[in-house]
Amino acid sequence: MFTVVIPAFEEAETIGAAVRSVAAVAGSEVVVVDDGSRDATAAEARRAGARVIELGRNRGKGYALEAGVRASRHDLLVFLDADVTGMDEEKLLSLVRPVRNGAVMCVGVRHAVFHHMNRSLRWLPVIAKLSGQRCMRRQVWQAARRHCRGYRVEVALNYFASRLGEIEYIHLPGLSHRIKEEKRGLVPGMQQRLRMVADIVTGTVAVRLGRSARR
Repeated sequence: MFTVVIPAFEEAETIGAAVRSVAAVAGSEVVVVDDGSRDATAAEARRAGARVIELGRNRGKGYALEAGVRASRHDLLVFLDADVTGMDEEKLLSLVRPVRNGAVMCVGVRHAVFHHMNRSLRWLPVIAKLSGQRCMRRQVWQAARRHCRGYRVEVALNYFASRLGEIEYIHLPGLSHRIKEEKRGLVPGMQQRLRMVADIVTGTVAVRLGRSARR
C-alpha cells in the first residue's frame, strides 16, 4: 500500500492524465494538492479519481507536498509531478519496488544519461539529478521537511535520504513534461526557472550547513 502525492499549480491540461495513469494501480491512494490554482486543476483531478486538497493561495511545492503527506494514509510515499506524461503502472511500481525491498528512496529519471550519471555519483547525492518522480519511506520526508521550501525539495530529500540509507536510481523511459516556458509563457517561464535554480543552489548550501529553511 502506498500514497501518490501530486502537487499541482494551474495544471488543468495534464493533471487528469497524471491521476488516471496511477489511480487504478492496486494498493495506491492518490492525493492531489491544488496549490492555489485559478484554473480547473482541482475539478480535473477529482474527475480523474484523486482525493483533492485545495490550498487557499499558492504556497510553493514544498508546502503542497507537506499538505499531501499529512493527508496520506500509508508509510510509502510516491511523489509525482503534475505535468509529467507517460507514467503507467509498470513505471510506478518500478519506483515503489526498491523501497519495498529495503532502499529508503528510489528516484526515477527520464533520460538514460542522467541515470548512469546518478549511479556514478551515488557518493554525492545532493548534486545528483533532481527529479520529481520518486518513492520514499515516510521517515525521509520527516527528516527533510524543515528544508523543503519551494524547489529545494529534491535537494533536501536526496541529502537526508543518503544519511538514512540507500538511494536507488532507475531509468523511466517514455516520460515527458511541459516546460515552464510552454506553460507560463516565455518571460514568466524563464523567471520561474531562474527562481528554481536559485532555490536549488541556496537549498544545497542550507542542508550542508544544517540550517532549516522557513516555508
